[in-house]
Amino acid sequence: KIVAINNPFSKPDININTLKKENIILFVGRLNIMQKRIDLLLEIWLKLNKKLSDWQFWVVGDGPERLFMENFCKDNDMINVKFFGKRKPDEFYKRAKILHFTSAYEGFGNVLVEAQSYGCVPILFNSYSSAEDIVTHNENGILITPFDIDEFVDKTLELISNPLKLEEMKFNAFNSIDKFSYDKTYKKWEILLDNITYDREVH
Repeated sequence: KIVAINNPFSKPDININTLKKENIILFVGRLNIMQKRIDLLLEIWLKLNKKLSDWQFWVVGDGPERLFMENFCKDNDMINVKFFGKRKPDEFYKRAKILHFTSAYEGFGNVLVEAQSYGCVPILFNSYSSAEDIVTHNENGILITPFDIDEFVDKTLELISNPLKLEEMKFNAFNSIDKFSYDKTYKKWEILLDNITYDREVH
């Protein structure tokens, strides 16, 4: 028997209504190809960069592929991409409207929950089981067929072209993370431990 229980999460003490969101698409994470698939992220941003001249693409994180990413952007005249290195991401979540998350696999995906807690709407590949535990498609984020970069681009453009939908999803994202609170997570552990104790007593 296997049971999956999420990491507990403490919601930031903010007023989601007062956040001044900007035309920013954000990536947060370690810059590598095998897990985070930053190679696909770059291909997605290359396509979007040509169509979203009034948007910025921000990278928060560091890793072995940072130089590769910077050179790719330079070679393709992607002047709207900015690299910030390894930084505490909270201030970036506050400003960004959309999070791009291109991982091939994750354990839980804390970045997704962190982004949602600041009303930053995640778009991600549905390539691991916890993706659907965190994101409800078209409600508090968008799930993309792995690893369809054209769909990723199209869904991003579709969301940006519908500001009312994006605003709705911002609030849905913020509210959806309540299910990962410490109280609710501890309750899951209590239920699990009670069931284990009951099974032992029965047998």
